[in-house]
Amino acid sequence: MRKMIWLCILIPLAASLQALEIGNNPRFSIRYETAFVNRAVFLRDSQTIAVGTTKDVQLWDTRSGQKIKTLGSHANKVMNIVLSKTGRYLATYAYGAEVKVWDLKAGSERTALKPADYTHSIAISPDDQFLVHAGETVHVRNLGNGTEAFQFKPGTGLVTDMQFDNTGRYLVLGLSNGNKGIEIYDFTTRKLVRRIETGMDVTCLVLSPDNQLLAAGLMYPEQRGQQFSGSITMVSFPTGQKLYELGKTKGHVTGLAFHPQENILASTQYSSSPSFYLWDLKQKKASYEKKDVRRNTEAVGFSPDGKSLFVVNTSFGNLGNPSKLDVYDTGTKADLSQTGGSNDLSTFKKGQRVRALINTQWYTGVVDKTGNGHYLLKMDNRQPEYWKWVRPGDLRPIK
Repeated sequence: MRKMIWLCILIPLAASLQALEIGNNPRFSIRYETAFVNRAVFLRDSQTIAVGTTKDVQLWDTRSGQKIKTLGSHANKVMNIVLSKTGRYLATYAYGAEVKVWDLKAGSERTALKPADYTHSIAISPDDQFLVHAGETVHVRNLGNGTEAFQFKPGTGLVTDMQFDNTGRYLVLGLSNGNKGIEIYDFTTRKLVRRIETGMDVTCLVLSPDNQLLAAGLMYPEQRGQQFSGSITMVSFPTGQKLYELGKTKGHVTGLAFHPQENILASTQYSSSPSFYLWDLKQKKASYEKKDVRRNTEAVGFSPDGKSLFVVNTSFGNLGNPSKLDVYDTGTKADLSQTGGSNDLSTFKKGQRVRALINTQWYTGVVDKTGNGHYLLKMDNRQPEYWKWVRPGDLRPIK
């Protein structure tokens, strides 16, 4: 009997040691030397990613590295992009109050709007019936034809972010400027159900997949000499109770994303310091910190299967500091050894064909041998023949 008890205790402990990790280098990267990139989102196949750029919306295959198509254009920079829960529709808004809905099944534009007032955030209801866009006023439109169903004003301030819960009954708003805080509305009755005071501007928010947790990024008022300028607060969505603060960040939080299966939250920040974090929600602390030379990481998101993570580095296309989208493999150490994201020299065998990341560019070649913690690759399409030593973390298998 005693042995059976010990087995029941040890198995969960062993499983808990398999922490989520990030591949050493991006599996896929896009550099926009002269373009602005602010937002992206994975489609439901976990392989295709939609990217909003200076004036268009692009679809990319993150496995092959090939652009699938350009859906269409905007008159100005694409500031936000969201995917409907069903995966059929994509909504985007561009600087200067232009909102569009794209039908991914048809591969074309469905609705185009030019609201009279400023737009900062967008959302699509889970049943694909309504498109919501908001600045100081929340506008609800019929997704099919763009006609306005109703509108309401949450108070003084700007709606910086918003999201429906899984049922579509509630619409959650993050507010900055005058009416700082989080407000939850019954979407059917249009009545305020709950207000959560934050005392600081809400820069972004996200609901957990099970609708139990609400994470909100906050921005502190600027003060001379202050070390931190942001934080992440965790709230119980069913009760509205503030649970804990994950920790102060050196820059204000710009993006948040829950892992679909694990108790992990990813965040980006506007800062000259770390690029992005993974937060262990069980331990209530950062479990991973990725440093990057770029100043502003603007958005982050997991693929629906949880095996990939994208990070957007935003600039205005300045030479030497381009806008950049990176996609990383995610998983346990064992998972990453299978995808090439680890430093384990047993991952690849002699004669195996691989892709290699060398100076931000991907090349193909064949594994020749190992030595000093590196693989020696025979590179493709080189005359005379050419070999290159490459770190394990910079290789990906060709399937």
